[in-house]
Amino acid sequence: MLGSWALQRSSFPKKMIWHLHEHRHLLSATAFHATSAQEADDIRRAGFLQPIAILPNGVRPPSQPEPPRSLLFDTLPKLPPKRIALFMSRLHPKKGPVELIQAWSSQPPSLLQDWHLVLAGPDLDHYRPAILHAISQSAQARTITLLPEVSGALKHALLHHAELFVLPTHEENFGNVIAESLAHATPVLTTRRHPGKFCKPSAAAGGLKTTRKLSVTP
Repeated sequence: MLGSWALQRSSFPKKMIWHLHEHRHLLSATAFHATSAQEADDIRRAGFLQPIAILPNGVRPPSQPEPPRSLLFDTLPKLPPKRIALFMSRLHPKKGPVELIQAWSSQPPSLLQDWHLVLAGPDLDHYRPAILHAISQSAQARTITLLPEVSGALKHALLHHAELFVLPTHEENFGNVIAESLAHATPVLTTRRHPGKFCKPSAAAGGLKTTRKLSVTP
């Protein structure tokens, strides 16, 4: 909420709301709950001096049996039987889905012939048309599937059978879905703007590397 990227986006109405009532409401708080040290820093930069409890969100490990891969194709019959790179998050500019599609689309077809990009998430901010437009403009459109929000057995199956989870986020406080993916033993590729202690910077050898450039190895 107080991160620099979020504050800079639509900054004028946010400044009005801040001065009208939001700043006063937060001043009245007895203490703050932050899910990461980065979020605590954002609170301090905003000028609040109340105590801050840094308590990461908890994620429950999968308790269901390992779902069969056939569940994906029975539920999603148009999904090709390829290696899956998964984006699962709220459809919002902050999460970077359009940038991911652009990076994916910049690759030669031979590089992605064994891969399929699946994006899934709720569209609370009416961003789905922008994502669909990015897919329609992509030379790799046939290797990309956009789903609505998924839950239950299908979500479990996607997280379990994806070979890579990708979240090119511009800013995160914690990123529950990354912790969920790691709980399913699925490798994660995210940006340095993710504060989670469970993600370490690396060259990400194997899998996919994005920042406009993707490389795939078996």
